[in-house]
Amino acid sequence: METYALLVMGIAALAFIGVGIYLHFLRAKAEESMPAPFTNPRSRRKPKKARS
Repeated sequence: METYALLVMGIAALAFIGVGIYLHFLRAKAEESMPAPFTNPRSRRKPKKARS
């Protein structure tokens, strides 16, 4: 019974991590076609003024 429970928990953990990775890549791909609103991507930030 313990082995069965550990196996089920391991499969559930791998599925959870897999879904998280899938959603991460899905978001990254979606942002290529339409950037997320109210964000300031690194490529569009104004350079900071140098401190004197």
